[in-house]
Amino acid sequence: ADGPYLARKGVGETIVARLRFTNHTQAAVNPEATIEAVRGINVSPGAASVSLASEGLEQSVPVQLQVSKSLDEGDYQLRAATGRGATAETIVRVVDVAVPENVRVGVIQSYDDTFAKTLPRLNVPHELLGENDFTAERLDQFTTIIVDIRAYLVREDLVANNAAILDYAKRGGTVIVNYQKTFDWKPEYAPYRIAIGRDRVTVEDAPIEILVPDHALFNKPNKIAGEDWDGWIQERGLYFPGSWDDAYTPLIMTADPGESPAPGSCLIAQHGEGTYFYTALGWYRQLRELHPGTIRVFANMLAL
Repeated sequence: ADGPYLARKGVGETIVARLRFTNHTQAAVNPEATIEAVRGINVSPGAASVSLASEGLEQSVPVQLQVSKSLDEGDYQLRAATGRGATAETIVRVVDVAVPENVRVGVIQSYDDTFAKTLPRLNVPHELLGENDFTAERLDQFTTIIVDIRAYLVREDLVANNAAILDYAKRGGTVIVNYQKTFDWKPEYAPYRIAIGRDRVTVEDAPIEILVPDHALFNKPNKIAGEDWDGWIQERGLYFPGSWDDAYTPLIMTADPGESPAPGSCLIAQHGEGTYFYTALGWYRQLRELHPGTIRVFANMLAL
């Protein structure tokens, strides 16, 4: 089964899951699978069958998961099994997260699709932006523009139209720029100078120090607690800015043991009527794994 799947606590979600069958035999097969019920999650249909005529053929069947709003935050395992003993498992992860209302997000996607996959999981309206979308009329349809990881490397249209993104922020929009490598980036891409270095934090559980505890990023609409930073994978972040204009406020300090990089992993500034937020933390890896604390911080980003 595909997944994991995200459900918001207290909402009562209906999720369309996919049950995938693959023929690993040399003969035609007609497998049927039943899905074990889990308290608080209604599965419809509870059984599915397909016809696979030859080896290697695959077919997916949609299955509706109705998740009760009474479920507590946590993981709920679903298991499908055929009469021949083949099994598949997936997770429905219930997360206590408040999602800001009246937001609409434009994504300037690179080679990674994590943000574009996370937004529908949160039921946030969004669109992928292409080369013809860098007009004021088009950009102003969105409350937030997300610039994907390393987008300045692979999106020539972004490089050519970067001034349009800065003007969008000046008119009142929020721009969230995720990590870019040193040689992909020019300081003038930001509204005020940001120079990216090579500092990184490789220890997944390196301490996170919140430099501005009352900032909206840590409070609205979700109150971020210390445990929301636990359980990261791979690293905290990479290619942190080493220097920046005084217009920016650093929001987070994190470091590997014995090191002291500049606190540039999250920099925010007002630009005209809007907000420009540059962040080199590895949010995308955590969102891919449906890390609950990161989901809450990400929802707060959309409310900036």
